[in-house]
Amino acid sequence: MNYRIEKNNELQPSSYFNFNTVSTLDSVKISVHPTIQQLFALGYEVGDRVVGRNLCVHKDKRRNKDWSGTLTKNNIVIQEYVWKFHKIVLNDEIHEDGLSWLEEQNHGERQIYFNVNGGRTTNEVGGWRSLFFEEDDGTFQEQQAKIDAIPIPPSVQVRTRKSKHTYFSVWADETENIEDWSANQELIAYYMGSDPSLKDAPRPMRLAGFDHVKVVNGEVEYVPCVLEVCALNRFYSVADVLEAFESYAKNNGIKPFSKERFKGYQYVNSKLRQKETGHIYDHPSFDKGFFRICEDSEVTNHLARCKRWAGLCEKRYKGEDCADPETAWTEEVNRVKEKVKAEYGEKLIPAKTDNCTPVLLSLAGKYLEGFNYNGRAEYATAKCPVHGGTSIDSLHIHRTSGNFVCHSGCDKHEIEKKIRDLAKDSGDERWNWQFWNGQESIISERNDFEPINLNKLTIRPGWHHITDCSIKKPWGLIYDSRILEKIPSEAILILKAPMGAGKTELVNVLINEIYRNSRVVSITPTIALNEVLGNRLKIETRNEMESLGVNPAFSSRIGVVCPSLYKLLGRSYNGHSIALFDENRQSSQFLFQSKECDTNYSPRSQSIRALNEVCKNSDIIVVSDAYITDVEVDYVTNLRPDLPVYVLEIPTYAREREIWEITDEAKIYELIDQLLSEGQSLIIPCDSQKTGEALDEVYNTKSIEERYREKGFKAFRLDCETKEGREQKLFLNNPTEYVKAHPEIRLFIYSPTLGSGASIEDGHFDAMVAINTHLPSTDFMQQTGRYRPAIPLYYWASGDKPNKNNWSKSFYPSSHKKAFFDSVDRLKEMLAKKMLEIALAETPGNDLISATDKLSQMAREGMEGQSPGLDLICNQRARHNYLSCKRRDKLRQQFLSDGFSVKSLDAEDEIIDDTPKELNKNAKDLIMQRRAVAVIKAPLISEAEGKKLLNKRVLKPEERAKAEKYKFNKMLPGFLDSLTEGDAIEFYYKNLKDRGQWVSSVFSRWRWENKELLKAKDLKNLEFLLQCFKDSGVDSPGDLDKLRSPYFKFIEEIGFFNEFALGSQFTLGKVIQWAFKLKSEADIEELLSYSGLKDKDATKAQRDAIAKKFIKPLPARYRRELEKYLGIILSSHPKTIKYLTRSVGNVLRRFGFDLSRGERAGGNEQLRIYKVMERDNVLQKKLQNPPRNHHF
Repeated sequence: MNYRIEKNNELQPSSYFNFNTVSTLDSVKISVHPTIQQLFALGYEVGDRVVGRNLCVHKDKRRNKDWSGTLTKNNIVIQEYVWKFHKIVLNDEIHEDGLSWLEEQNHGERQIYFNVNGGRTTNEVGGWRSLFFEEDDGTFQEQQAKIDAIPIPPSVQVRTRKSKHTYFSVWADETENIEDWSANQELIAYYMGSDPSLKDAPRPMRLAGFDHVKVVNGEVEYVPCVLEVCALNRFYSVADVLEAFESYAKNNGIKPFSKERFKGYQYVNSKLRQKETGHIYDHPSFDKGFFRICEDSEVTNHLARCKRWAGLCEKRYKGEDCADPETAWTEEVNRVKEKVKAEYGEKLIPAKTDNCTPVLLSLAGKYLEGFNYNGRAEYATAKCPVHGGTSIDSLHIHRTSGNFVCHSGCDKHEIEKKIRDLAKDSGDERWNWQFWNGQESIISERNDFEPINLNKLTIRPGWHHITDCSIKKPWGLIYDSRILEKIPSEAILILKAPMGAGKTELVNVLINEIYRNSRVVSITPTIALNEVLGNRLKIETRNEMESLGVNPAFSSRIGVVCPSLYKLLGRSYNGHSIALFDENRQSSQFLFQSKECDTNYSPRSQSIRALNEVCKNSDIIVVSDAYITDVEVDYVTNLRPDLPVYVLEIPTYAREREIWEITDEAKIYELIDQLLSEGQSLIIPCDSQKTGEALDEVYNTKSIEERYREKGFKAFRLDCETKEGREQKLFLNNPTEYVKAHPEIRLFIYSPTLGSGASIEDGHFDAMVAINTHLPSTDFMQQTGRYRPAIPLYYWASGDKPNKNNWSKSFYPSSHKKAFFDSVDRLKEMLAKKMLEIALAETPGNDLISATDKLSQMAREGMEGQSPGLDLICNQRARHNYLSCKRRDKLRQQFLSDGFSVKSLDAEDEIIDDTPKELNKNAKDLIMQRRAVAVIKAPLISEAEGKKLLNKRVLKPEERAKAEKYKFNKMLPGFLDSLTEGDAIEFYYKNLKDRGQWVSSVFSRWRWENKELLKAKDLKNLEFLLQCFKDSGVDSPGDLDKLRSPYFKFIEEIGFFNEFALGSQFTLGKVIQWAFKLKSEADIEELLSYSGLKDKDATKAQRDAIAKKFIKPLPARYRRELEKYLGIILSSHPKTIKYLTRSVGNVLRRFGFDLSRGERAGGNEQLRIYKVMERDNVLQKKLQNPPRNHHF
């Protein structure tokens, strides 16, 4: 529960709440959670949306939680926001006890915030509720003294770790324009000298009742956020609040607000808050308070000096040469202003049309003075060639759009002409090129090109594509070796088939039966795969030959890994030769991209040269990979265009495997615990050592092995940290046999250290829980494929990581090629300068000349498409960027394309979130309908099984449906069974849609209509509920009438259902007459007329007169219980009287009724007619019009 029962507690709960009957006991008071009190005091009502954020104290954005909730009378029903389809949407899981969930989050080292104005983004904020400020200068006593000096008391005040948040609630009819709110917030911050950043519409602030969490000296400290002031009915007009702050400012010598003053105050304040970044701005004149008290003539000058001083301090901090910062205060002010204007010029906005082609940008980089490619805000900078001047960054060129911007306003076409003239005068053949090579732009791809093609294999004209090449086995399709009869003795053979399709066995037949006398070179990415293939294909490995003192280049059949390729240089290729490229995708990536393949003892250039030798001298080249694509194949076919190409493809087919996607990271660890507790043995592929360490952190132990060893489980880990261990080496020698010999292993964790080729065939493990933090989809599929048996797979993939590609972040290979050419131009310029230096020193510069020529040759070959290596690298980088974007979606797509079906462990179905709102709503309705069908069609399980499911922390959808049906049947035994299946589905769908509110109204309606017929069993239930409150001080139910009647008795006393019975019609005047107990038509008309005013137009004298005449004469008990039981407040504010019909409607909805609103006669709200009617519910409808043919 989220409220506690305290005997004789004097803390008064919110008068808005409709408490249950227990709260009527004289000896019991309910202490409402401070968060609920805070929200109601800020003007929130039951049913209002509450939005918030839980921020990780360690500033780990992945652990932040956004949420949205619905306010109830004593809690918040919360749903978390999650990322789906790369949009943030509400998760299906509902935290009915939202305050307890927030408390768990708080204890999990997260700060608890709510968005005061009720929206996550500016677009979601439709209005505002209060004006507020945060006072964090000085001690609490000093802060409170300032707050007390404001002429009006606050509605809410929250004390945090070192500051006080002070709110002034405002009447709702003045809170529509959010721009007015921002302007008012600026004014208040200026007058109070408080935080000026509290002016954005979705501003998050701390919730009372939770802890302010902070890391201090490495330790996490918790300081409660205390609700110091909470006045539930203290609302003001905007004019009253602003008048109070203006009065405060006048009394304290603060000058009237102006935009220029606030600008200066905000600027200095922002700089003073940069202590955490290491920038400490400390100077007597650098004072934010100066702008609040200085003369108008001093504001602009002082702001310029502050900006100049802060800019020089920042340069000093970065180690740059600059003037003494003190000159900002002593130099003539006009000179200071000029320097500030040059430093803080207007931001440049790129144009939508291109002015500068890639070639022109390259020419600008080569021939413009002071060219800097890495300028700020995506702009390259240089000295303008048209107007010249002294500034070396007067010209800005946007690197993406190509837009020219000259600070002096020079014409863009004149700038282009000048750049081309400079290139022409220098003899550059590109001076008149519009695109690379003078004809075609390399940054524009073919119209039909899509980045997804980089992850596919395209069958080209002239290739032999054979798909009838497999035979069926009980576990799936494998290659039929008889297909090799169709392959000539000279060919490129591409094996494209899923993992476990017999590719290695097919190669074995090729080299050891058909061509047993041929010379063979096998190239693999890992030592493990090299050794496995060596054993299976009877090929010596490079290590074996060197241990015998034999040069690997002289071996007729040799297997090498990519970093050792250079040792094959000079190899003899006499006779028939075969080259085997197994796991070719990984091999190419490793050879051309990995740092391990470019060391002093293993230079990449030599290994690539050896690779080219192997390709050019082999008769049959076998390219094998489950995920082979054009990127790898094109490199081979470009080297050997003379060979025919045969593609042996086993097409994707439907494969049986239970695969579950986990979207909530926390469920990974809960699932591991749960499966182990059920007696299952687990294998856990993690794609990084860091993830393995993260598992340790979650369990708060030295290692996950120790945690389960203490419970009697055997755990085994293989990663880069443990691979040299004795047991790990034994495992790598023969993975399958090791697992067979150690059946006691219950938890096996491995990283990519268990590389390609080191597969485990034994069926020892019961389930796989895979964790993907960074690998692209195909690489991760290879990792999970190391364990061959098709056991249930649960996988989680993190969101996208920052792209650290130092060439280009584009999905298009041409952009990467352009980045290369730009680098070549810059290198050539550097070498040219070096050659000049050498010439001046009369030293031969042949080496540099040859390097320059080589760079020119590389660029020319690349532009002409004659560099397969450059094409391969650019394609690989573009593909990596493409696969690293929207990683979760691509992993799911990869499973589907491999023939598997994937289910979500967290939801019944997915919502497509890029659809219009109305379609999105339909999708959510469809999910609720499917959920209702699943629950009703689920079998009603036994008590033992129900309790077992409820104790499980992770449920599959079918288990969730069973548990939900079990829980509902416990609440309403036999009710669902009493309906037809169609009616039950319709009912449960409505129950899900309104979150059980209708069911609650059914209970209230029944209790009202049968208030005199409560049976002993019902009273026993009431007694049991009372006894749940251990601190209530109640030993027995006592007077049963007292327990069951006060709520209903009051309703009966005031004649509520006599006035508002089913079918009755009424206007606001009728409600006013009933609520204020009026008999005179004149009195009714007076209040009706008064309710038409706006609150800001009602003077204090008018409000006092209304209260004196109509409210104070009413019995205090009546007013108290009207507010307590029905939530109806009798106030002298016009708005409160006007909205009495809403309060009546809220009460009616508790009992299953609703209000229909008629047209306003003459546009007059006072004349609108309301009618009491039944709510749209299935139990009423089914008696008259039973639903038929439900197809959800």
